[in-house]
Amino acid sequence: NNNNKNNNNGSIGSDSLLKYVAGIDCEWRPIGAYAEAYLDGPDDNPVALLQICIPAIDQVFLVDTHRTIRANLAETESMTSNEEILSETIGAIFGSDEIIKVGYSVAIDFRRLAGSFPHISAFRNVRSVVELSTLAKRLHPSSSLQHSFGSLQRLTKLVLGYTISKEEQCSNWEARPLTPDQIEYSTLDC
Repeated sequence: NNNNKNNNNGSIGSDSLLKYVAGIDCEWRPIGAYAEAYLDGPDDNPVALLQICIPAIDQVFLVDTHRTIRANLAETESMTSNEEILSETIGAIFGSDEIIKVGYSVAIDFRRLAGSFPHISAFRNVRSVVELSTLAKRLHPSSSLQHSFGSLQRLTKLVLGYTISKEEQCSNWEARPLTPDQIEYSTLDC
């Protein structure tokens, strides 16, 4: 059983731990004030793209929420058959205690999903979440390093040694088709 294989120092290998992790990120049309990103309820700027990274299979899934899910409906609204399939599939990840959902400012993303699509139950039942900025601060408690954790871009540079270009972050995430640059950005950002 590969789950129990230990590396030389007696701890579980990082490869086996990756099968229990899903990276989560969301994109939406840029808005004027960053504070609006904290919106908890319906608005005219719902999540346009959900990114789910599954490192165990080396895949990133881009879910076109702009085209596949009806936004700003009441929580009691019935789901379409496609929305039911999507909710069940995503719910298997989001609602799992065994799969750890990770992301940078990921609580904002989960709130945005639930606020954008109140009738999708999977977005209201999220368990086992780890905020990467908090984890990084705990792993590197030195105050000089903590100043470097102000963004995912800085954290990625510090920990992984490469830079994520944020040029596409403020692009129009509701425009279809997504550009190759948007697709590359959204897979790397997740």
